Amino acid sequence: MFRNLSFKINKLLAMFPAIVLLGARQSGKTTLSQVTLPHKLDHAF
Repeated sequence: MFRNLSFKINKLLAMFPAIVLLGARQSGKTTLSQVTLPHKLDHAF
């Protein structure tokens, strides 16, 4: 699941300067962003 979402996130970040991950508590939003963008230093959680 993370692989498909990571691809979509990277595609969206190529088109837009920022994206928002919305979801219920403890659904893996922070983990997904950390796994997808480990090289980015300008992200917020």
